[in-house]
Amino acid sequence: MLTVLAVVVLVEDVRDWPFALLLVGVTVLIALRGVGAGINLQENELVLRDYLLTTRIRRAQIVSVERFPAIDWRSAGGVPRETLMWAFVRRAAMITAPTDSDRAHARSIVENWLLDGEERHHSSSDEAPS
Repeated sequence: MLTVLAVVVLVEDVRDWPFALLLVGVTVLIALRGVGAGINLQENELVLRDYLLTTRIRRAQIVSVERFPAIDWRSAGGVPRETLMWAFVRRAAMITAPTDSDRAHARSIVENWLLDGEERHHSSSDEAPS
C-alpha cells in the first residue's frame, strides 16, 4: 500500500521523489522485518521479533500467555508489563492473517516452553547439594 502511495506521489509531482523514496524504504523495511517476525524460544529467554521491534523477555519474568498474542511479564523491578505480538494479531487487511488455530498452536508451544523451564527449576532446586 505504501508503494502505491509512493507512485501516486510521484505522478502528482515528480519533485516529491524524496518522499516517495522514503515510502518505498519504509515498505521494504516492514516487509523484511515481517518475514522474520515470530517468536524464538531460547534457553532462558523469549525473543519476540515483530515488524518494527525486537523484545527479549527472560523466562523467569513471564507471568502468563493466557491472553496470547499478549504476553504478560514483570520487569526486573517487578513492574507489570504487557507485550503484544503483532505478527499474531488478526487484521482484516492482511492476506495471510494468522488463524485462531495458528495462534493456539503458537500459544501451546510457548506454554510448553514455560512449563519445561519450571520443571527444570524445580528439579535442580530439589537436588541435594554435594
